[in-house]
Amino acid sequence: MATKLLIVSNMYPRVGMPHAGSFVASRVRALRAANVQVDLIGLDLISRVAGQDEITNEVQWKGLEASWGRATRLVAKMRPDAFRARSVSRDVLKMTTGGYDAVVAHGMFTPPAGLVGRHVANELGVPLIVQLHGSDVNVAMARFPKLHSSVLNGADGVIFVSQPLLARARELGFSSARSAVVPNGVDSGLFRFEGARSTVKHVAFVGNLEYVKGADRLPRIFRGLRNFDPGVRLTVIGSGSLKKRISEEFRASGLSDVNLMGTLPHAEVAEVLRTTDVLVMPSRSEGWPCVVLEAHASGCLVIATDVGGTAEALGSRQYVVSSDRPVEDAIVSKTISALRAEGAGAVQRRTRAEAFDWTATVGRELEHINAWTRDGGP
Repeated sequence: MATKLLIVSNMYPRVGMPHAGSFVASRVRALRAANVQVDLIGLDLISRVAGQDEITNEVQWKGLEASWGRATRLVAKMRPDAFRARSVSRDVLKMTTGGYDAVVAHGMFTPPAGLVGRHVANELGVPLIVQLHGSDVNVAMARFPKLHSSVLNGADGVIFVSQPLLARARELGFSSARSAVVPNGVDSGLFRFEGARSTVKHVAFVGNLEYVKGADRLPRIFRGLRNFDPGVRLTVIGSGSLKKRISEEFRASGLSDVNLMGTLPHAEVAEVLRTTDVLVMPSRSEGWPCVVLEAHASGCLVIATDVGGTAEALGSRQYVVSSDRPVEDAIVSKTISALRAEGAGAVQRRTRAEAFDWTATVGRELEHINAWTRDGGP
């Protein structure tokens, strides 16, 4: 049974980006709560600083009492080639403490954690497990299919957050039988349902204000909702490259009262969701969106585009809209129907979300990791 893991990840919460890789941070805390020792090394995306090869600092997840623990930011802007990955892996090995049962790599971006993890696992003589979350397959693997397929097919096990993500990886060259699907989890203590909402209807968006998340669709969606109910409360949580554009479009559309809250700590996101009736998700790509379970745990209904593992996360196709049709109008229509339903199904959504608590999630992951570890490493 795995009792000590080395986790390498290029996704993790940090100053200014408290939600970047929050699902990795949540896993680390849940693993430690399950008495699994975890050494965590973060691979950063920051360009190399002249004369400075690495920065080591204590990373606090702003807004939460728990620290994510000691993390190391390897400062290197890389192409996903073997030479640079070997260089980074040597730096990683200098920071390890030994006695690991497996190396677990999250993400295949820049630098690709799976490629770095492969070199580290080979040096340590332990199995390599790769965990994939969405864009690392839909975007990164689509760009470098041979590299990613080589890493994934050579791993001792690969965990995907949704069935569509696994299917997409197979389309791009992943062929190993050592795969499993374990969805992301939810902190069901932080995100909780507290009963009936206010009589004033509240619709929100939570996510990066980027094209991939469909943030550009928000002005038209919110305008349609305001036409239905002039008193509906509208909130946007998140930051990104489209923030200025959509803010200007809100004002031009007579929606100057939309509450643009920026990026918030998870505790504050949870407070907003406890008062939200419907969360809209007009995304163009998703792996397994954590915010769906966070909303459901809060009793909030979610209306989303049918992309990636979204329908799987929702647990029903009733609340997804096809990305082949005018998405904005379809989301407005379904959201209006949901608002008229006066919060029906909130208790059932909460109950379903509880089954995905992080404790249960890492338990399922450990079952697969333990099985692959028993089969032996490289």
